Amino acid sequence: MTVREPGPANREGAICPPWGTAGAGAAPAQGHADRPARVPDVVFDLFPQGDRTWPSAGGDRMVMAMSAKTVKNPPVAPAFTASAELRADLQRALIDITVLSLVGKQIHWNVVGPNFRDLHLNLDEVVDIAREGSDELAERMRAINAYPDARPATIAAQTSVPEAPEGGVITSDAVDYIVAAINAVTTTLRDIHDAVDEADPSSSSILEDYTQRLEQQSWFLSAQNYSA
Repeated sequence: MTVREPGPANREGAICPPWGTAGAGAAPAQGHADRPARVPDVVFDLFPQGDRTWPSAGGDRMVMAMSAKTVKNPPVAPAFTASAELRADLQRALIDITVLSLVGKQIHWNVVGPNFRDLHLNLDEVVDIAREGSDELAERMRAINAYPDARPATIAAQTSVPEAPEGGVITSDAVDYIVAAINAVTTTLRDIHDAVDEADPSSSSILEDYTQRLEQQSWFLSAQNYSA
């Protein structure tokens, strides 16, 4: 709870609630019958080594206070907890779709050649989808009491996405590479889908969404290298 130090007309008190300076046991301030009449019994000093106030827009000083009840976090017991197998499957998807967001940017920065601008912008669409997917998968894992792991060492060791070329990449080669990278991700999503669907249909719907979106991007991109 944030409370305001009294303004210039009332500098007597050190801390007071924003609805008045009534002490313990006093009646609530007029017009605020639903509010307590005093600061909570326990006030935590969040800045024990220095000034606990900072300026507000109105020129007064703001003081931080907190009820003891607000610092206790009851344990969360989710209605559904992922099995080790479900967690492992979602982790595979998370790793590959996270890598796609990284290699997509790598190619986006370094592509050169004919049709550069269209491909440069299209790659950002792929990256946006991959970033959304990695966040949605990771948050789904947390919602079912599993811990996502997207640390660099974990990603490098476990991804099925092929390594991106170094340096400048001509547009035709860039298309070939990013299509292969997308297809690696969608292969993973399809491989784990049935097992995930059996364990948790809510999670499998996420896989279906990103499979559809990424396969569409694979089509858009591969069509650029088509020749009759």
